[in-house]
Formats: sequence, structure tokens, C-alpha cells
Amino acid sequence: MDDYSDPSQNKADLAAVMHGDAREILPVFDDNTFETVITDPPYGIDFTKNERDRPRWDDSAIAFDPEFWKEISRVTQPGANILAFGHSRTFARMSVAMEDAGLTLVDTLAWIHGQGYPAGYRQLDRELRRVEAPELASAYEGWGNILRPAFEPIVMMRNLSKAESLPQAIAEGGSGGLNIRGSRIPSGSENRSRSPGRYNPATTWRVSRPEGNRSTPPVEGRHPGNVLLQHTIDCRGEVCDDSCPVVQVQRQGRATRGRNENAARFYQSFLHHPKAAESERPHVDGVVGPTVKPLGVMEWLVNLAARPGDLVLDPFAGTGSTLAACSNAGIRSVGIERESAYIPLIAQRLERNTPSQ
Repeated sequence: MDDYSDPSQNKADLAAVMHGDAREILPVFDDNTFETVITDPPYGIDFTKNERDRPRWDDSAIAFDPEFWKEISRVTQPGANILAFGHSRTFARMSVAMEDAGLTLVDTLAWIHGQGYPAGYRQLDRELRRVEAPELASAYEGWGNILRPAFEPIVMMRNLSKAESLPQAIAEGGSGGLNIRGSRIPSGSENRSRSPGRYNPATTWRVSRPEGNRSTPPVEGRHPGNVLLQHTIDCRGEVCDDSCPVVQVQRQGRATRGRNENAARFYQSFLHHPKAAESERPHVDGVVGPTVKPLGVMEWLVNLAARPGDLVLDPFAGTGSTLAACSNAGIRSVGIERESAYIPLIAQRLERNTPSQ
């Protein structure tokens, strides 16, 4: 299983696609085969909510199975980054399963896109009438049962136990770490310097800076955070829709900080990547993936978590977003996909794949 293309070849040749259930395919790989895992497992919504007509790809509780993640741990190198998308209602179960498999929780990234649809939303006044409790309906007018999902968590694990050291794992031939320098948030050209105020000896901490000097944004960019802001599909160029998460952060930041400053500057944002654009959604014989991740987000994750020369695994390849992002970065990847209808979608995407702008 080591016959993979090198980065000097065509981008489509950097990705290998395997059709089948990841639980049956993963045992084929040797220990420590992969340096990074970036994936979007089934969210298992039915595990927490009894809804009809859920798509087949989301029925599985595989993401909540520690035995599956133990196999992921086996095929990845010590120290390897494992990033898995989740649902706001079920990602906690996935996190626990991953920790039960011996992985270490590093962080949970919040991908805020503001375009989620409240599937299963019910107006309580109508529902009360339906269950023959009309005397309560008027008191519940305007009330509902759920919120609109405006963010998706991305669980970041590391293939180390809490007693193990990442530097030692790397020194012994493992992998891992985060590309902080390559993922910094640009500081911009706007002058946001300010005076720090007087030093108060009663404070428990202070910025190490001579009194009276002005602070300036770091030249190399701000340290990347664990919040990713997604512009809406209605944003055009530099003009944003009022519902845009970036706009909301900007407005609230200016209102609360009192300095008319753009608080969105502290977060990574994706202006040209609202929930996967139509050009990023492959169509073959009427089939289209239901939860396609934006290429811009996937490229950022690949840049953060994978090094040149790494072999990246996506055990739930879907329509190939991870594979496309890896190919654009010149990084090899292996995708496993159970649904036969998605295999042509992956092939189409890799054939027409171009880097995001």
C-alpha cells in the first residue's frame, strides 16, 4: 500500500481513492502509515433525534465508536494531527470516543458560517394544537424547539496519550505540530497602535512594554485562533450581507471595545468561500454531495496540520474536499468512501481541481 504519487506529478495523481467501508479497508494499511487525518465523519444525528428520511450517510454511529478511532490511531504516526468535523449536538460524543481510543484532545475549532438550516424546527403553538393542547398554544406563540446551527465544530486530536511528549514523538520519527507561522492572521496596513496606559502595581499581569510606548500589531501576523469566520453566500467582493458573521463581529466589536476597531481582525475569515460554492460541488448523473465543505476552509486546515511530504488520510472522503485541498498543496492523500455514487464525484472534482483564489 505504499505506491503513491510524488508531488512532482499532476495534482490528480497525488490522491488515491478507495471504495468501501473504512472499517474494512483500514486494516489493510501498516502501522504508522499516515502523518495527518482530516475528515468529515457521519454526524449521527439520528443518535440524538428521531427524524425520518435521514440520508443513509448520516445514520451511522461510527464516529462514536472508540474501536474505529483506535484503528485510526494505529495507522497514524505518533504525534499525528487528527481533525474531524462534527455537529453541534453530537460532537461531544465523538470527542469522548476519540479520547477513549487513547487520543489526546488538543482543541475544538469553531467554524462559524451562519448559513445552517434548522432541520426539524417546530413552532410550538402549532405543535401544541396538533397534540390537542390548544389551551396552551397562545402562550407559546413565537416559541420553537431548536436554534439554527450557525457553527460546526472541528475536533482537533493528537495521536499521543496525555503522558507522551510531542517533541519526543517527532524526535523518534513521528509527526505532528501546527504550522503557526504559515497560518497567522494578516495584521493589515491599518494603524491600530495605542498607548497601554499606566502600570498598576496591584495588577497580576502586564504587557512587558515601557510605559508610554504604543503597541502595534505583530508584523508577522496574529497567532491563528480556533475560530474561523465564514462570509455568507450573499457577500459580494468587499460588500457583506447584514447577516454575515464577519459583519456581526465587526459591529459588536466596535460597539463594545469603544475604540471603533474591527474586532473581526482577530479571526481567520474566508471572504471568497461561503459554504461550498456551486463551482466546488461536483455533479454526476444527478448526484451531488449534501454536505460539501468549502475548499478554502479545507486548504486552511491542510496548511495548518500537514507538512510537505505527509500522507493525509480521509476515511470519509465524501466528494473529495480533503483530497482536493491536499492536491492543491502538493500533498499526497488517501480517501476512503463507502457510497459508490460519490466515487464519480471525487473523480470529477480531482480532474477539474484548481487552487482557490
